[in-house]
Amino acid sequence: MKKDGSLIWAQTTVSSILDKQGNCLHLIALIQDITERKQAEEALRKKDLELDHYFTSALDLLCIADVTGRFKRLNKAWELTLGYLLEELEGAKFLDYVHPDDMEATLHALGDLAEQKEVPTFVNRYRRKDGSYRWIEWKSIQDGELIYASARDITERKRMEDALRTRERELQAALQERERISQDLHDGILQSLFAVGLTLEVAKSLMPPKTLKASGASLNKAIDQLNRVMREIRNFIAGLDSESLEGKNLPAALKHLLESLTENQPTRVRFAVEDRAAKAISAEQSLHLLRVIQEAVSNCIRHGHAQEARVSLKLLKQGSG
Repeated sequence: MKKDGSLIWAQTTVSSILDKQGNCLHLIALIQDITERKQAEEALRKKDLELDHYFTSALDLLCIADVTGRFKRLNKAWELTLGYLLEELEGAKFLDYVHPDDMEATLHALGDLAEQKEVPTFVNRYRRKDGSYRWIEWKSIQDGELIYASARDITERKRMEDALRTRERELQAALQERERISQDLHDGILQSLFAVGLTLEVAKSLMPPKTLKASGASLNKAIDQLNRVMREIRNFIAGLDSESLEGKNLPAALKHLLESLTENQPTRVRFAVEDRAAKAISAEQSLHLLRVIQEAVSNCIRHGHAQEARVSLKLLKQGSG
């Protein structure tokens, strides 16, 4: 205890002075104030304890490995991700768990670390105890003989990305098929119907007046029906048009669709698309929306004989109806 009442850490060393017969004559004591050293040791102990708590409680995969390729220390998250006990993993060679197809890239990343190059992001697959593989995303640095890394399991993200790519390929294939059908209808059936209509018009012009008077009404009706069929086919082709279906620019696609549907029709369609609504829906949702609008406007024209129709797209708050 110091004069002011505060306590200090002291290290005491005692030595004895002996006479010729080995009897103790004096004791010499050396007392050294080691308070600062003890405080530094306590601070270091608390720091180590904090790091240990962080290491053991982190949700991410934390890893310390050596340059020989062996796990030195792992946190509990590894048990949940790979199914092995920490005792089975620590001390094992981590390359033994890497997917064969990822081995070359993994070795390349380790080479970069050995050359003190930064490896900010690296992805490979690790084998679980049940034989399946998990996608792991890494961030690593090397310091001396040790490699420090944090990682996370991104398997579900990879599955979603794969599913999205598959869906995009399917959608692209569907768009290409629609384009093919549209082209076939335009170059094949529509041209054939046009030729039929032209033949009917020519036949009508060549009919004698008496025959025209007797059959003209029926012939005109047939020509009108043929023209109506051709308009419907053109409308159908407009609905299959790839620019309208890609959904990249919904207002432009909708404008193009409505112009195609109302061409040579008495019906006029007004439309308004809110920017927030257009940006909020996906390409796939845009495709469905265009088909719904096409069907609704076509019904207005063919069955309702409407003079005017309105199409409005707004983003409503949830629960507002």
